[in-house]
Amino acid sequence: MRRPLIALGTACAASGALGQNQGTWLWEVTTQNGDAIVEPGETATVSLWMDMEPSVGEKLPDGFTVVGYGMGIIDVIGGDNAAMGQILGWEVNPTLDLIGMTGTTDGVSIFDVNLGQIPLDPFDSSDPIFLLTFEWQPLEVGEYDALYSLLIEDPLDEIPGMRIWKATGLDNVITEHWPVEPAHVPITVVPAPGIFAPAAIGLLFRRRRKRSTHHAYEPLAVAQSRQEGDSLHARHLGSRACAGGH
Repeated sequence: MRRPLIALGTACAASGALGQNQGTWLWEVTTQNGDAIVEPGETATVSLWMDMEPSVGEKLPDGFTVVGYGMGIIDVIGGDNAAMGQILGWEVNPTLDLIGMTGTTDGVSIFDVNLGQIPLDPFDSSDPIFLLTFEWQPLEVGEYDALYSLLIEDPLDEIPGMRIWKATGLDNVITEHWPVEPAHVPITVVPAPGIFAPAAIGLLFRRRRKRSTHHAYEPLAVAQSRQEGDSLHARHLGSRACAGGH
């Protein structure tokens, strides 16, 4: 049986200076046969997470501790070749579906996915935290990449970025704006099985291993790969990529 290709990507190239409070997009593209290449008869499932730096549980320079993701309004915008397929549907992290505004679509893009939580039970403190997953179906045969851009807006400041929760105690829990750079996710389509598409493995990996090992919505394939040690190797590669190493 063919071993699944785990294609975790991150927008590490635009992540800014070390020590800056920020969020970073993570994603995974999978298909029915377990790899990241869409062959005839297959669809692509794209899962999205948000990575926080500093991590959940770490202290900030102001003395507060990062509690977890707060809120953001997400757009998944179809770019080059995305209209050569269609969005079949999407699902969000149910803990973050605070107000029932889980987005609309024009068939190619997804708009205004409003995901947030307050520090009460239930609260998802995962880091990275799963946000949403969507399914894309190619409508045209060929060899191409369908490009999607990931955007998030702070609903309070109405500027790019997100809100996180931070605290110095049970009686002092507040939100803070963190910047998040846009990311661009390629979905690779090939005309027939067996055609190797280099772009499918051209994704960057996470730059370092998080302290937290809890991923409430981590796909089975990722969990299995993590157990086998592949994920640690992938993150090592990502660290070199983000640092500009060869």
